[in-house]
Amino acid sequence: LKLLRVPSSQVEEKNMTMALVPLFGDHLIRGTTPVPTASLDADVIGIYFSAHWCPPCQIFTPQLAQVYMVAKTMEKSFEIVFVSSDRDASSFQHYFATMPWLAIPFDKPTRQVLKSRYGISGIPSLVLINGRDGSLINKEGRQQALQPNFVQGLPMGGGLDASVRGVDLEAALEALDSSGVGDEEKRIGLETIATVIRNVVNHPGEAKYRTLKKSNKSVQQKLGRPEFAQLLKVAGFREQQDSYTIPEANTRDTSHIKAVLDTLSCLIETLPQQQQEQEQLRQADDAPQPNADAAA
Repeated sequence: LKLLRVPSSQVEEKNMTMALVPLFGDHLIRGTTPVPTASLDADVIGIYFSAHWCPPCQIFTPQLAQVYMVAKTMEKSFEIVFVSSDRDASSFQHYFATMPWLAIPFDKPTRQVLKSRYGISGIPSLVLINGRDGSLINKEGRQQALQPNFVQGLPMGGGLDASVRGVDLEAALEALDSSGVGDEEKRIGLETIATVIRNVVNHPGEAKYRTLKKSNKSVQQKLGRPEFAQLLKVAGFREQQDSYTIPEANTRDTSHIKAVLDTLSCLIETLPQQQQEQEQLRQADDAPQPNADAAA
């Protein structure tokens, strides 16, 4: 694959991703859920032209899905956007339900614009583009994607979750302060995040420390506020449908997450003691003092 230029700042990276909006429109869909195009976070994007009625597509789609899932498992910076040539919305929905990636909504004229832009005359067809600026990488991606070294050659994922690009740790902490969260809840949340980050720093190669399941009751109770989720993402975690996961690429150089950990640790020390500790101190102060004469 053609080497991709790395953005020199988070602001530049956000501007480059915004370049995809004129190409795909304001939003895509995953399943039935709208996904803002500006949130796309992939160095390489495959634009997949296909249809349910097409026999060669029926063969290629599961092959491409396997490639896609391997790329995701290897944490490669890769995404696919489906452009349907189905004859009606029902056929599109039935076909798209078999796919794990994104799609242009069936009712959007963007589908025809993309076919014309890339000169698509037959399907299935896979066009590979630079996910940062929309420039063309390869119009013959269908053949390339099935090559044994395709996934290996994709760039590794990394960087911050798209929703917090341009948001630094100070801004995330200010958002937490202005949310009205109490000191005790803040302490519990920050201590939990610090523990999660510390585990990643101490065990960078172990996958079990890189994922927090949203279904976990402890995660729900301690990190239920969106401000805590934002802090996790500023630290390098990415929000998935059912979890928060930090890509392995974000753990190779731990300087960023260590800096976040140091800041949170210092902040935790400045917070008032928890109510239980305060109550214990109060009870100790109220307790009758021993009689010095009796003790003697």
